[in-house]
Amino acid sequence: MKLLLLLLAFPFATHAFNEEAYANRILNRLPECNIPIQFQTYTFRDAWGVYESGRITIKRGLNRRWIKYVLLHECGHELNETLDSPIFGRPPYVTREAKQDRAEDFAESYRAYKTGILRDGAKFNFFQNNL
Repeated sequence: MKLLLLLLAFPFATHAFNEEAYANRILNRLPECNIPIQFQTYTFRDAWGVYESGRITIKRGLNRRWIKYVLLHECGHELNETLDSPIFGRPPYVTREAKQDRAEDFAESYRAYKTGILRDGAKFNFFQNNL
């Protein structure tokens, strides 16, 4: 049981699969996030994902759960360039990372909204009305 929990928490893939195809299937369900993605062995500051210059770069080797997490978070950064509201950058925060600044709050809130974690409140209503 402990081994199973460890494997679920571990962010890297334990078997090979087509990362690009999986990420593109997720993107096809996100019409608001129309952005090219690429996978690389190393990313900026060795982060798991980076949104920069109109492109999302994801670290190779992540498992499906973390690819989805990173992809949704980075799509949130892209959306934040066109959508914003003063409600971001203020509590309640969905994660510790969201507390860093408005951009991180927006990205983490978008990810939480798309995965069903964010279910009510002003941030939920913002996404319901603007996506």
